[in-house]
Amino acid sequence: MSEDERRWQPLLTGEQAVRARDTVHDIVHALEQQPHSPEQGFKGDASLALVLALCDRSTAGARLESALNAVVSRPATIALFGGLCGASWTLGQVAQGDETEELVAHFEAAVLRYLDVPRWEERYDLMSGLAGVGVYAAGRRGGRAAQIAERVLSHLEATAIIDDSGATWRTPPQFLAEARRARFPAGVVDLGVAHGVPGIIGMLASFVEADIETDRSHQLLESAVRWLLSAVPSALPRFGTNWPADSEESKRMGWCYGDPGVAGVLLRASCALRSPELEREAIELLQQVIAPLASRGVPDACFCHGAAGLAHIYNVAFQRTGSSQMHAQAERWLAEVLRARKPRMGVAGYTFMKIDDDTRWTNDTTLLSGAAGVALVLLAAIEDRAPEWQTLFLL
Repeated sequence: MSEDERRWQPLLTGEQAVRARDTVHDIVHALEQQPHSPEQGFKGDASLALVLALCDRSTAGARLESALNAVVSRPATIALFGGLCGASWTLGQVAQGDETEELVAHFEAAVLRYLDVPRWEERYDLMSGLAGVGVYAAGRRGGRAAQIAERVLSHLEATAIIDDSGATWRTPPQFLAEARRARFPAGVVDLGVAHGVPGIIGMLASFVEADIETDRSHQLLESAVRWLLSAVPSALPRFGTNWPADSEESKRMGWCYGDPGVAGVLLRASCALRSPELEREAIELLQQVIAPLASRGVPDACFCHGAAGLAHIYNVAFQRTGSSQMHAQAERWLAEVLRARKPRMGVAGYTFMKIDDDTRWTNDTTLLSGAAGVALVLLAAIEDRAPEWQTLFLL
């Protein structure tokens, strides 16, 4: 398929598109009524600012100001989803002008200082660690962003575990939840896109595509993909939470953890590596998990671990390959997103399952686990342009 043929196509048409657009309208209206959030980054008002700006709502500015206040009013991490990199990324999407560039430069200088350590001892993941910082830097390019990217790459090279199988990274025990730490006192190799090695693979793919330290990035990407595919057995469902597999875990089927999310990242990596073989392997994995997905529970409509994330992964696969099977699965999960809406409940009809020590249903407004993410996925299904926000999810 040529590059011209791969231009983003609307997935939904006719009555389905009207229903999706009406749902987005209702979500946006509900988001505008929400109180401002004290949470930093996409855990708070940055999520709302992004959606409102994409929908050309004048209220986006106030949400952006609230998101920036949350970052500058107290110590912030460098995280992409809940810290300086997320705030800076949102600024670049929502605002323009000299003041914006000055603030972005200020944030980037702070990130650069934070990375200026002889050896990285903190998180490496997409959500809150090195991989997320790298994704931000790849999108910015040039200037301080190029320096940030080089330091991220150097830290990943220095901390990689390399053997004949390839390269991988271990999550130290202090960054594991208590129950998981009890099972893995020496740490564990995490297999999720959100917190594990697939997140690094997606980040390295973005480095190759952006011509950032191309030879080094390409070599490390190829090595990490080789390790992932050789270390994890091919039985389905294939990718769980941990390597080696944990007998106590229940394998998820979402973007954050599970075969669909990993397949989406491998599809991105296949583009960067120009590997038709890897593309076929990613699509095969998406095809193979269709039957298991039909019988496994997806708890809600959110992006992280719900139907919206699955819908967008299959939409991206359709846009990349033109496969009618990928199109049908994307439509199927979009139908699940719309079906999950209940009148007079939650945020424009949506409530979401919060998965932690006390699983419960919440009125979540955010990009990752709430209504903002639902709105963006529905928009991507009816528009004719590839959404820039999907780079946050390595798609």
